[in-house]
Amino acid sequence: MTSRDVRDIMQLGPAPAASSSSLLQPAPSSRRGGGPPGPPAKRLDGITRELYALIGDNQPALALAQPVKPKFKERTKAVRRPAHWSRIGFTNPARAAALTGDTDAETQARRKLVLRHWVKDLTSTLVDGAPDNKFAKFNTSSQPYSYNDAEYDAWLKADDWTKPETDHLFSLARQYDLRFIVMADRWELPKERSVDELKNRYYAVCRALAANRPAPEVADPAEKEKADKARQDTVASFSFDINRETERKNYLRSLLSRTPAQIAEEDFLYVESRRIEQNYHKIASERAELLHLLGGREGVGIVGSGVQLGVGGGAKGISQSAKDAEKRKKGPGWEMVAGVNALPEDAALCIERHPIPTGIAPKASNAPPSQLRSGRLAPVKSGLANKVSAALTETGISTSLIMPTKANMSKLDDLQAALTQMLELKKAVDRIQGEIRVHKKKR
Repeated sequence: MTSRDVRDIMQLGPAPAASSSSLLQPAPSSRRGGGPPGPPAKRLDGITRELYALIGDNQPALALAQPVKPKFKERTKAVRRPAHWSRIGFTNPARAAALTGDTDAETQARRKLVLRHWVKDLTSTLVDGAPDNKFAKFNTSSQPYSYNDAEYDAWLKADDWTKPETDHLFSLARQYDLRFIVMADRWELPKERSVDELKNRYYAVCRALAANRPAPEVADPAEKEKADKARQDTVASFSFDINRETERKNYLRSLLSRTPAQIAEEDFLYVESRRIEQNYHKIASERAELLHLLGGREGVGIVGSGVQLGVGGGAKGISQSAKDAEKRKKGPGWEMVAGVNALPEDAALCIERHPIPTGIAPKASNAPPSQLRSGRLAPVKSGLANKVSAALTETGISTSLIMPTKANMSKLDDLQAALTQMLELKKAVDRIQGEIRVHKKKR
């Protein structure tokens, strides 16, 4: 928005044209009254350039908010007395405690080593070169075992270790506080020893000493039992198996030396094992179904109602438990005796005769309905019925037999069961071949 637009909005008319002489003259001062011209007016902070151009020399009616610096509480001026620092010498009492038993001059010199540090406000009790017990109370030591010549001859002899080697090992253990890596690096005898060999020898000596040293006599049986248990725990704490330690380090070394291809293969095998574990139930059910198919009609199983199912899923017969339940339902006197009133020609004419029940006959509503022999044929699964019918049609066999005798129906039932089993096996083979192709493509 320009000044012309503002004048049109305020209905002030067009601005007077400025002459060339007026442009060369300085602008009149905004100060009231006469007097010499002062310095130019300072532009107010907090307003934009466009708004300031519209206002001009007129001051705004409202005071613009100016940022005010917060006033904090004045800092108190504490008068402190300057501290006095003194540089004095001290000795470390942990050196003498850790190296007890050493008699060489170098060790004695290290014990008497005087170090220096700065102390604030030195008191009269501190003496230059005195032991500094401020941090000595935190000093800890593993307190390795020690032995004499009699104990070594009685319990500690070994075929592959001599007494000087054992003495040097325990000297390093006391000096370096059982840091076996440092001990192996400071080993000075001609025969080289590894870290595991040093550990094995040290812990073997400690076990022998803890197990064979006589315990103090205790009269109380409870205290004696407690002492024996403490001895067993001490012996167990020094257990060390060098063979297992060597095998562990070799295994870690083999892990660290694996190539990127081997690591990728292990990751793939881990993912595959997790997938197989997650799909375990699905694979188990499919395997059980396949075993049922390979086992034939008799391997399908018995349903909960006592009716045995064929391959097609239909009822093949009634189990003995179902027959017993039916007899109990019909009441006493309804037992049938096989072969009653049978004639010699019944087998040739495919006639089945049922004996007349003894006792009171059941009600008509409970009598089994009449049915055709072809109705007892085990039906095929709905998903395979069309394929079985197509296969029978190709061979020229019709499911509607002209002479549905018992033998013909049995042969047709066996043929349908065989075709169903063949189709199920073909489906399983196709699925497995598809998985094999997918697995080969992944490689």
